[in-house]
Amino acid sequence: MTPLIRADRAFNLNAIVIVLAPLLFLVLTFVHRLVFLRDIDAALRLVSGLGVAVLAAVFIFDLKRDGIRRHLAAMPERRLARRLFLLSFLIYGLYATGLFFPALPFTGDEPHYLLLTRSLIADGDLNLAEDYKNKEYKAFYNGDLDLHAYPGKKGEGFLYSKHFPGLPVLIVPFYIAGEKAGPAFSAFVRGGGSERIVLVFFCRLPICLLAALLGSVFFLSAWELTRDKRAALLAWLVTSFTMPLFFYSHLIYPELPVALILAALSYGLILKKRLSYRNLLLAGTGIGLLPWFGIKYIPLAGAACLIVGFFASRLGRIKIKAALSFLFPVIVSAGLFLLFLYSLYGRISPQAVYRGSAEGTSLSLSRFLVKDPVDFLSRLLAYFFDQRLGLFVYAPVLILSLAGFFLLRKKISGPAYPLAAMFMAFWMFCSMTFYWAGFCPPGRPLLPVIWIPALFLAQALANERTKTALVMREGLFVLSFFLVLVGLRNPRLLYQDSIAEIFGPGRPELPSQFLSYLSNLLIDWTEWVPRLATTVPEQKTWGVAFLWLSAVLAVTGIFLWKGRTKSYERARLGLKGHLGLVAFFGLAFVIMSFFNVRLENGFAVNGGRIFAQDADSLGLELGGFWVRGESKATLVIRTDRPVSAVSVKLQSPVEGKVTVQLGNKKKEWRHPLRNMPEQTIVFSGPRPFRWQGSCLYTLQVEEAGGFHPYNIDMNSRDKRFLGVFVRLELDDGENRSNSHISP
Repeated sequence: MTPLIRADRAFNLNAIVIVLAPLLFLVLTFVHRLVFLRDIDAALRLVSGLGVAVLAAVFIFDLKRDGIRRHLAAMPERRLARRLFLLSFLIYGLYATGLFFPALPFTGDEPHYLLLTRSLIADGDLNLAEDYKNKEYKAFYNGDLDLHAYPGKKGEGFLYSKHFPGLPVLIVPFYIAGEKAGPAFSAFVRGGGSERIVLVFFCRLPICLLAALLGSVFFLSAWELTRDKRAALLAWLVTSFTMPLFFYSHLIYPELPVALILAALSYGLILKKRLSYRNLLLAGTGIGLLPWFGIKYIPLAGAACLIVGFFASRLGRIKIKAALSFLFPVIVSAGLFLLFLYSLYGRISPQAVYRGSAEGTSLSLSRFLVKDPVDFLSRLLAYFFDQRLGLFVYAPVLILSLAGFFLLRKKISGPAYPLAAMFMAFWMFCSMTFYWAGFCPPGRPLLPVIWIPALFLAQALANERTKTALVMREGLFVLSFFLVLVGLRNPRLLYQDSIAEIFGPGRPELPSQFLSYLSNLLIDWTEWVPRLATTVPEQKTWGVAFLWLSAVLAVTGIFLWKGRTKSYERARLGLKGHLGLVAFFGLAFVIMSFFNVRLENGFAVNGGRIFAQDADSLGLELGGFWVRGESKATLVIRTDRPVSAVSVKLQSPVEGKVTVQLGNKKKEWRHPLRNMPEQTIVFSGPRPFRWQGSCLYTLQVEEAGGFHPYNIDMNSRDKRFLGVFVRLELDDGENRSNSHISP
């Protein structure tokens, strides 16, 4: 055997060992059988699968590096942008179906925008008085809507929405298509309300389309700035499929069309510097359309006009006709906007949409503005660092955008300042108002300009000169996509109830339920992430915010430092470096999953307490608790000393099957008949997990059936979907008395 062949075999063997190394995590699935705390088999399989996929991709890329580079270099950027558009539109559309992951709840302002769309189609006007009265929203919303409309100048019989018609007009053709497609596709959708599901899906398709177009324009902009397709592709990937854009890719809100208008305007005028009559006319039309999507975009439209005018004047090529082609659509749209307000409310104040046209309903603008400088500073930082809505918290990869701005300013300062000015103008405006964007996923307020820090991120990715920066980048990538995965599996964690109100009464506010879900016995993330978006000054954690700000500046310094070498060659982490990262993050993820136990808000047991780990078990009642129907509830029992036996008493008025698991022991109870007697399942000698002087036992109760109490008892008004009733008795080996649950 020649030395060359031996070297090839050794290289291949080494590569195979590295690629398969994450599978070693599966060994821990046997370890947890000995000391059980939580069932982490699924987590281990996920970590192993992702680790193998990452390392295999790196290995293939290393083998074909030159070929991939040549292929990317030869492909025109516009053709690549079209392919990225089709790919992202497909992914967004599949996500909107809810077939692979639970769909985000259809709530907030979304049904109100669709009610406007329906009124435009059915009645040809914007008067919603009859629509609310007849509950026309039942066609796409299963519930009762609050009134988001106020009387117009013609009286109480004319109610006009506080939401503007820009977005509903875009949805009109898709709504019509959804109405026609509903009956045809209803046969393929299980359960009731199939036509409603189809209609909502079609209404979300235009948002998916706009999100995919935004990603395509963003890729072209990133390529124009960096002239590096690899960096532009990476930036497109993390921008399109991490928070906040990914979770808003199908939600019916006006932020995405506004973002697309601004991104396309910036690409044509600021980046490409094409100040033709046609481009200026299109830019003016786009800016003129912004107020039709919401009052809050009027300042953004004004800022965009000033920035475009200043940038064009610096180029020295602007002419009178070109200026008129830009200003004409802006002036016409502004005039039509004021005429629209006057025809509905009899006044031209944009505030009329929030108060109506009745006498004495004027609202001072100062009421919406922050006057305290400290409060303004806390809001300014909250959009990036707050634990319930901070961009750096839910999309950590955006931390690199600060370094990207300085790198872009040093490379080509021309586009850097106008882009930064547009972002900062809207950021400052959002920080001056009391509105946090309501009941929706994080990141909505700055979503119209989120593509700007993402462009700076692309510049940072194109200038990696040290392996330390590469490790930092990979770590931020992993964290960003991990948070997306948590949001996909638990979409309701993204919605924060306590920041939906504009004027809080100064009451204590709950911490982030998303971070509470990720907290465990080892660390409480709600204590280590700043809390700034609160009306209670005592709850603001300025010290933690200072630590986060220092960390962001440190990461920025790492990316700006080029090391001792003067070479412009990009640093490479290599296959073994990626193995180390996969092993580190994989092991950290396994440990955090293993200790993913929360010991708050439990109820008492003689000799211990019980703590619910999810929303599938209800609170204490009648000496026990209910497990929801067709669900699996996880609870943790904490005692001061080991118990010799745990008795689980089960009862359900309907047929079904219950699976009970205590530690690593699993038992079943089938109840094929209604109102069967109470069944007792005994677990002898359960193995505890000892933690800080206590003994922990994990109990999982899964019910295959379920019922609504009002279907069994005609006098019941209980609308909960229940499964099985559970009572527990603990035996500590010395006292075999009834140690059932007590208040």
